[in-house]
Amino acid sequence: MRIQVVQDITCPWCRIGKHNLDAAISTWEKQEADSVQVEWVPFLLDPMERGTKAPYQQRLRERKDISDEQMQEMFTNVSDAGEKIGMTFNYDKIEIAPDTIYAHQMIALTPDEHQSTLMDAIHTAFFQDGKDIGDTAVLRSLGDEVGVPKDALDTIGTTWKSPELRAELLSVVQQVQQAGITGVPFFIIDSKLGVSGGQPADVLVEAMGQSRDVAAAD
Repeated sequence: MRIQVVQDITCPWCRIGKHNLDAAISTWEKQEADSVQVEWVPFLLDPMERGTKAPYQQRLRERKDISDEQMQEMFTNVSDAGEKIGMTFNYDKIEIAPDTIYAHQMIALTPDEHQSTLMDAIHTAFFQDGKDIGDTAVLRSLGDEVGVPKDALDTIGTTWKSPELRAELLSVVQQVQQAGITGVPFFIIDSKLGVSGGQPADVLVEAMGQSRDVAAAD
């Protein structure tokens, strides 16, 4: 089974959704003896010019056109949802609204067996530790921590400043939007079934079963 996950690194529900997907995959593989391949598809909630450094909360309020009270309520809702699954969100530590393109490029070029742990590390660095994940030095350090091979990190490092690869990633984002996906996370199961939002693991397992049944009926 193949699941494409449309996501952005700074989306809190994408972090929660990944946690739930991991649990769903574990359940599925035990129940069905069927392996699951995950592909991370980039999405940009807040497209930026290269090198942009903006205060996180200010930019979030302006992008969503919300008041400070509404923003704080949003933070509380996310933190409460995270607490239920043992996940910490420290919004008071986040100072910079990062350009996530470098992180998306890194995940795409990282060997498959390290992508999930790298994604977790980047999420934790941003949401829990307040690190600037738009900084390539921070990303490189996270890659080292989770065991991404040095040769892979060296290759990734040569691509970060490539205008061609940046344009390629932006093209993928545009294709996703043209397909009608406007919010994340969005899960595409075997190109047959779409699931929107940070759904619980049992909902994802049910959707995986529905996708399998559709495939069997074809």
